[in-house]
Amino acid sequence: GLEIPPPVVEFALERLTRRNLTNCHFIECNANVDARNVTRAIRAAGGRVKTVTVQFPDPHFKEKHKKRRVTTPQMVADVAEALRE
Repeated sequence: GLEIPPPVVEFALERLTRRNLTNCHFIECNANVDARNVTRAIRAAGGRVKTVTVQFPDPHFKEKHKKRRVTTPQMVADVAEALRE
């Protein structure tokens, strides 16, 4: 998972450890800015992106809040590229 607030990432990583889960990870970053770099790094390391989900994006419908949207056309294109490979 890609999350911005560090406490959310720390909480999620602690839950992974407690449950002994090894097939996922959480990263502190901005999905709109870093999705392409993260998915490319995963693939470069020999990994594969099988699934991407977006949980509870903030719906900013007004044009003046466009920069705050989580699901931008570029982010969707970056995720689609990662899933095709």
